[in-house]
Parts: sequence; structure tokens; C-alpha cells
Amino acid sequence: MTILPSQPPGPVRRTPNISAQYVVIAIVVVVALVAAYLEFGRGGHPSSTSPAVPVASPIVATAPPAPKMAASKLINLAERTVKRAKWGRITFTITSSNGNVETEDVRGGPHVQSEINTFDGHIARVIIVRKTAYISADSLYLNQLEGFPSAVADLASGWVRLVPGDPHYATVTQNTGGSNRLFPLIKPKVVGVVERSGVDSVELDGTLGKRNPRQGTLYLAAVKPYRPIEFDEVGAVHGVSITVALRFGDFGQRVRIVAPRHSTSYQALLAETRA
Repeated sequence: MTILPSQPPGPVRRTPNISAQYVVIAIVVVVALVAAYLEFGRGGHPSSTSPAVPVASPIVATAPPAPKMAASKLINLAERTVKRAKWGRITFTITSSNGNVETEDVRGGPHVQSEINTFDGHIARVIIVRKTAYISADSLYLNQLEGFPSAVADLASGWVRLVPGDPHYATVTQNTGGSNRLFPLIKPKVVGVVERSGVDSVELDGTLGKRNPRQGTLYLAAVKPYRPIEFDEVGAVHGVSITVALRFGDFGQRVRIVAPRHSTSYQALLAETRA
């Protein structure tokens, strides 16, 4: 998953895997721009007893009421919170009924990002510094998930460097254009306040997409600045059920992300296959 502060990635990623084709909202969300982390937990104190003192009533923490505003306005405020932020992390898992599982763990900030991706036992690492992308993965991953020609994928060893204009730069960075909305729910509605990941959260339900509608559920912290907590998506592609689960965290925590010391340009690999 690739997130650049100035250019949110687009909604469709790698082929030919069904689960890879399906990553929609997971790629649209811009996680490098997340609000500083605020801890919203439940409080409470245990009751005390004494033979000479009446038993005190336990203090029970209650969830805050749902904000009195339209779901669309809550989403706008959450998107504004995200866009004003600096650093953050997102993890997500894509599971399909045919047994495929893909995971991504992304950390990022202004102009930099790192990610670790897994798919059916294959692991890839991606680093983006400014507009230069670096990827390290085995030949099967590069060929089947990133679309590298077999000859190029077989030659790749260590880090491969790509710049704008290179073939497959868009798939590696997932910068394919698309919606500018971070949470493009259609006809969202507020369901209520629930606890999600230990946080009192507003649950908002809606649909995603018109040609192939899917169910989407967004959870936002129930108090300002309404930071995103989770996003779940359920649907089907070609008869295969797909579930996407996103989790947000480490807001405001800066990490050191630098370009690899040694890398080979994609163009050099391509030229070698033509020699």
C-alpha cells in the first residue's frame, strides 16, 4: 500500500490475483497524514466494601453519545483530521473465500513511506522517498503481483529502484489516480457508539462502488478530532467473497525512513534483458 502526502493512491492495484484486484478502500486511505495520537479509553473505579461502611455503588464508565451531526459531516471532519496530520501507521488484511490472504503494514510521513507486504507466503518490502520507489521481493511476487516481465523479475536481486515514468511504477506505488475521498461511503448513516479497539467509536455504515457495490463500515473516535479507528469492507469479486480489514494507529509517531544504500534501476534491468 502506498501513500504519498501530496498524491493519495488510487483504488485498484495489482493483477492477476482476485484479492489483489480488490484492494479498493485500503489503497484509497491516506495513512501518512494522520492526526497526532490521542488516547480515548474507558475509565472507571472498582467499588469498595467495609463492614462499617455501606457498599459504594460501582462507578460504571459510559460511552459518550453519538455526535449530533450528519454522517457525511463526520466523515468530512475525519478526512480533515487526517489531511492535517503528519505521521501514522495502517495495517490491513485482505481475506478471500478461495483461501488467499494478503497483509500490508504501512508506516509513513511527509514524502516518505515504508511497507511490508505478504501474499501466500511471499514477502515484499517497499520504501518511498520523495517520488523514488524501491522494492525488494522474489521474482514470483514481482511478476505476478507487480506485473514485472518474467525476464526482469528473474534478474532482480536486492532493491529495485523505480522513478515516475518507469513501467510498473504506478503498481509499486499504487499511485493510479481515482477518488480524492479517503472514505468514499455512499449514503452513510450513523449506527451508534460502540467500543472498537478499546476506543469509544462512532459506527458509520454505507456502501462502496456502484457497479460492484460492497458493504463498508467506518469507525471514528466518538469525540473530536474524530480520528479513524478501523475500516471494514465486505463484498465479492467474480463470485469470491472478499473481506478487507484496516486498522489505524501510531498517530504522530515519527519513524526513520531512508532510501536503501544500494539499488538497481528498473531501466538497467530492462536493458540487460534486451542485450
